[in-house]
Amino acid sequence: MDLHFLGHHIQSRLDSSQLKIAPTKVLTSTRILHAQTIEVLWLSWCDTIVRYQESADMWRTMYLGTGLIHAQADHLANAREINDTVSETRDSIEFFGGAMHDGLRGYVFSQGSSNQVVLFATDLEMEAGVSEVEVYAVDEDLMIPAIRMKSGGSILVSTKSLATGKERVLNFEDLAELRAHLKSGFIDSPSVPIAGHFTPSQWCTNSTTAVAIDSAGRLFTAAHDLRYPTCLGRPCEDSTGFEPVPYLSEICIEKIACGGYLAAAASYDGELFTWGQACPGSEGQLSVRSRISASDDTEDVSSTTGIFDDLPKEDQDDLIKLLTIQINSQVARVSDVAIGHGHIWVAAEAQGSDGVIKRCVFAAGDNSSGQLGLGTERKFVEEFEEVTWLRDKKVVQLNAAAWSTSIVTVE
Repeated sequence: MDLHFLGHHIQSRLDSSQLKIAPTKVLTSTRILHAQTIEVLWLSWCDTIVRYQESADMWRTMYLGTGLIHAQADHLANAREINDTVSETRDSIEFFGGAMHDGLRGYVFSQGSSNQVVLFATDLEMEAGVSEVEVYAVDEDLMIPAIRMKSGGSILVSTKSLATGKERVLNFEDLAELRAHLKSGFIDSPSVPIAGHFTPSQWCTNSTTAVAIDSAGRLFTAAHDLRYPTCLGRPCEDSTGFEPVPYLSEICIEKIACGGYLAAAASYDGELFTWGQACPGSEGQLSVRSRISASDDTEDVSSTTGIFDDLPKEDQDDLIKLLTIQINSQVARVSDVAIGHGHIWVAAEAQGSDGVIKRCVFAAGDNSSGQLGLGTERKFVEEFEEVTWLRDKKVVQLNAAAWSTSIVTVE
């Protein structure tokens, strides 16, 4: 496998002969790692965590970034629970932080009935006396599967009672409040607002909204900035809790992505849905979001490759758009989607009449740091364009955050 990195430069704290640091602005492909198996576990504007397999019995955790001090980076490299989990499966490790602010802030580790939360302090917190690495054991009767941070600094914590099976998403004002509850050993306090009554199987946050799906593939959104109602994908209510999205209520969602002021969902049938808007102050607007409906002079897509909003207005939702993907005249299904702060990547594949699977990757949006990989100096790309150097490569993972993109491919 190969790990490619594009966009905002992330320095490395790791001395690795396999690592090739990308220049500050990358316009095309830069491979920074080659290994048997690669998975990006975390990506933000200032740091990245990658696990990779050097040989059949040799796994490593690699930290790239400037967000953590050396002691915190060393903890990531040496923590037994991380290394043991990385060597087998990462299902019990969930990292969390802010894509646009402080970067990585910690992780949740769970194994059987054992559960702990690890917090990484910022420079300001350490100046105030907070330890650089804090480890908290969670009450044996409660599980914390994952934590997510909102753009304003408030915290969403997924909890599940082992005694009753009750599932909740709790909303803490900030990390200091969560830290206080962890110290007291009483997380599920009546004083903590409840944002949802389910356990997210996937969830993400952007500048205005939290997006989540449950184990049945049902999609929910929650607002943390009601000034941008289009980013919810549903009618805006005077509520910051998770609510189902009516337009997607009958569709099983497999993958979600969000960043900036944009969100996307891919269904199990390979359909691609997007909602939201351009980032305030953006150099442009995605054409598929700015057009109200397909125009009469829309290009004939029957013989083209690309992503289009060619469905008539009466077949579209007022807030959510269903996009059409074509590869060599064949209707394609989305296999992955990732969104940063104003840019979006989509991997798709289609089976031709000869039975051969064709693969393409498309990118659009903010390109101020070269995060689209299109080989162009344009600061904003309004239409989806194919990333040609990835044509027919199998993309096993797309990640985007802030002004960066990472792609894991396998020949």
